[in-house]
Amino acid sequence: MLPDICEIPSDGVWPRECWLALDAFDIVATGNTDIAQDLAGALNKSDESYDALLGAAKVQQELSQIRQDLLERERQAHTWDNWFYRGIIALGLIGAVL
Repeated sequence: MLPDICEIPSDGVWPRECWLALDAFDIVATGNTDIAQDLAGALNKSDESYDALLGAAKVQQELSQIRQDLLERERQAHTWDNWFYRGIIALGLIGAVL
């Protein structure tokens, strides 16, 4: 909605000042529209960047979970290897004693 710049003249002829005010208003409105469009583009790029950052964080979290699972399996395998070798050493010592 446009603000009242000048009163509507009864004879239908607008004074020059009203036309200049309307023209100035149009220039400002056009500038504001351009600025708003630029801002909307920047906000869309910001949203895309934010989404990409969230996607990267999710991938990193998944990779971290996979690495943690692999490490846990490696620790379990190492524990079983240790018990296996301890059992062989124990059998060797029993065999040497007998």
